[in-house]
Amino acid sequence: MNSLFFINNLGILKNLLLIGYGIVGKAVYNGLGEKNYIDVHDPDAGWDNEKPYSDFDGIILCLPTPQGPRGECDDMMVEQYHRSIRMEVPAVPILIKSTISIGLVELLEDDQEVTYNPEFLTEADSYKQFCHQKFAIFGGHHCRSWYDLYINSGIKIDKVRFTSMKNAAYAKYTINSFLATKVIFFNELYNIYLQL
Repeated sequence: MNSLFFINNLGILKNLLLIGYGIVGKAVYNGLGEKNYIDVHDPDAGWDNEKPYSDFDGIILCLPTPQGPRGECDDMMVEQYHRSIRMEVPAVPILIKSTISIGLVELLEDDQEVTYNPEFLTEADSYKQFCHQKFAIFGGHHCRSWYDLYINSGIKIDKVRFTSMKNAAYAKYTINSFLATKVIFFNELYNIYLQL
């Protein structure tokens, strides 16, 4: 299935499934929900979609990927949902918003209908940040289809980069690492100041 095929004559998706209703999922739901039909699946949050995956024009994964025991990104839930979706529907477009490892990206690279769009939202203002993004990265074979969905849904994006899934994942890790380095650096300065 060509990913452009799932876009209707208004340029937007008609029917989306959002899997995961945490901070990112809520921002995506509220940001895209005015111009799209969105069902939510997140049993822990009280949302239990029972429709088959084949009922949807596209699926967005906003799943938690907590830190594993050795500090690694535990993206097993993303992999499991991808596998269960593909067992039922081999070609429905999937947009991954969750942080995922380079290893999982390499595993999913052959899936022509997967696009990776890492998020850079903060908890305090996630909805506003999603609706007006300073920059966005789309990695995969059908980046522009998802970008068009965002734009046609009223999402503003100042700068956008289209790239491979692996480059998108690397950019996400680079930005996260830089932000963590800044926090560590200023915490150390504060500790030194306290000892003066």
